[in-house]
Amino acid sequence: MEADIAASYHYRRNPEAARDLMDLLAKLVAEIQEAPQRWPFEKGTKVQRRQMVRFPYTVFYSNTLHEVYIIAVAHTSRRPGYWKTRIAVD
Repeated sequence: MEADIAASYHYRRNPEAARDLMDLLAKLVAEIQEAPQRWPFEKGTKVQRRQMVRFPYTVFYSNTLHEVYIIAVAHTSRRPGYWKTRIAVD
């Protein structure tokens, strides 16, 4: 859902940028699925993060033995930490 909102925003400004955003997101999700342990944990959580390079978004995810759960595709400057309400805090 958040990715769709971001793509809609970019599509209104530049349709090519919106396609690039969604292509990059698909690539990052595939990278996360291939090696979920590769990226760092968000401080104070058990959630890992993968930063986008060209766009100001971060993919937050949790990794279990058999599955990767995408928790949020969050803008790096808007409402920081809002996604933490989606996780259990120890």
